[in-house]
Amino acid sequence: MRPSREKFSQLLRKIKSKSEDERRWAAQMLGEVGGKEAVSHLINLLSDESVAVQEMAAASLARIGGRQVAEKLVPLLRSKEASLRNISIEILEEIGEEAVEVLISLLRDKDHDVRKFACDTLGNIASPKAVPYLIATLSDSNINVACAAAEALGKIKDERAIEPLIRALEGNMWLMCSCAEALGRIGDHRAVEPLMSIPSSENALVLLSAIKALGQIGDERAIDFLLSFSESKPLRGEVAQALARIVEKEEKAIEKLKKSDLSFLFELLEDRSASTKKAAAFLLGKLKYRKAASSLTKFLSDEDEQIKEAGMRALILIDPSLKYLPSGKAEEVRELLEALSYDNDEEVRNAANEALKRLR
Repeated sequence: MRPSREKFSQLLRKIKSKSEDERRWAAQMLGEVGGKEAVSHLINLLSDESVAVQEMAAASLARIGGRQVAEKLVPLLRSKEASLRNISIEILEEIGEEAVEVLISLLRDKDHDVRKFACDTLGNIASPKAVPYLIATLSDSNINVACAAAEALGKIKDERAIEPLIRALEGNMWLMCSCAEALGRIGDHRAVEPLMSIPSSENALVLLSAIKALGQIGDERAIDFLLSFSESKPLRGEVAQALARIVEKEEKAIEKLKKSDLSFLFELLEDRSASTKKAAAFLLGKLKYRKAASSLTKFLSDEDEQIKEAGMRALILIDPSLKYLPSGKAEEVRELLEALSYDNDEEVRNAANEALKRLR
């Protein structure tokens, strides 16, 4: 029920109050009232000196929603104030599907920053309606906009984007990276061969994106390609992580890895990256490399609980009899094993339960 004109006028007076609480309350009430006039006042309140008032105005605008609000926010995307641009984008994302058509129209805007904001927001809303327009934006004259379009398509994960993204895997280095990452997010196996066809002489950043994408897709056809970069220091950490993701998705891939030289994984157990260390431990555990046991026991003294768990997981897969475990850590080992007895991996669960029996 809309308030009387008199009450609405009283509400508008609260907007000009020196009291932050009163202005915030007015912003909240305007959200409940709704209507064209309320929207205009709420847009103005996004520039209030109080962050609390700004946030309430944003919440009210998102609550009202609709194309009208989305159109009113467009001018703020051109603001020199980063905070205004950011809060406008957040509201548009909250409005969601009802803002999509307005955002699609901005993909043809003269301002490349506005086009990029539109791509970013459409990606976060993830509406299939935007896919054809984002595909067209892959050829935008501004590389930042084209990359943002690729990233948005990766977030939406619509199969219509696969072939256009594959075709864009050439030319500009940054666009190649964005397209590879998008294909990885989508996870369609049709992208495996094109990603492996990227020349090995390409920029390391492009190869890094391709390696990561192949891991996300999780196809064992990529194993030999990935291993060809295992001696490259800038790439081998991501190679290990990609191989681990493939094994997680395709258990049979471990049989193919058993025939390969994986000595590089031992060095990665000392890597600075926790993600790389965990991936190396995971693979060595799955491969049941007994030679890795002494290095893996060091994981149990790490401050990072996830590293401890990764070490314990690998050790029990190598030998559930626990003969590799250091003395004096029985209670800590028991806690780790109890946690692993609920692991998603059946092999790990069984090994943890067997190890617990022996520990008792």
